[in-house]
Amino acid sequence: MQRRSFLAAVGLGTVGSLAGCAAPYAVPRSRFDSDADCPAGVTLCYHEVGDEAVFLVPKRERVEMGGSAGFVLVNRQSSSLLIGPDHWRLRKKEDDDWVTIPRDPVVDVGQSVPPYGTAEWTVPVTADDSVPTEDSDTDWVATETEFSPGRYCFELVGVPVPEAGERSLGALFDVVEPQ
Repeated sequence: MQRRSFLAAVGLGTVGSLAGCAAPYAVPRSRFDSDADCPAGVTLCYHEVGDEAVFLVPKRERVEMGGSAGFVLVNRQSSSLLIGPDHWRLRKKEDDDWVTIPRDPVVDVGQSVPPYGTAEWTVPVTADDSVPTEDSDTDWVATETEFSPGRYCFELVGVPVPEAGERSLGALFDVVEPQ
């Protein structure tokens, strides 16, 4: 009888641990509270995400100089999203204003995000607009940007969301000196 109890417990534990695998992409907890402001025009900022079907997630909300900041667009709906060219921008908080960081034009045909799929962007966080060498295979965006410590927002503009129209999605992140 002990063998059956053991097998039942192991089976329930395995099923319980797999239960989240088929679930839609879960929203990790943000370190920013609801008082953290996003730039004007951002329809939905990551730290305010609830049960939205389409949202932007930062891989890390605190990035050291010399590292990289990654962002994931999550599509939890049954239809594809088509993200147009020149669809992202970076902003930095300076005093009480958000300033758009100028960037060189990028040849970008846009991309399609499949139903229940994701798309990713990676930004090198360096002071001299160089790309970190440890991730040389990464498809970088914002490679001509010179960072300094402070609060930033990575923003996707013109994201088509059924029943909501086009949205601007943002994700805050802090750039800090290496520890």
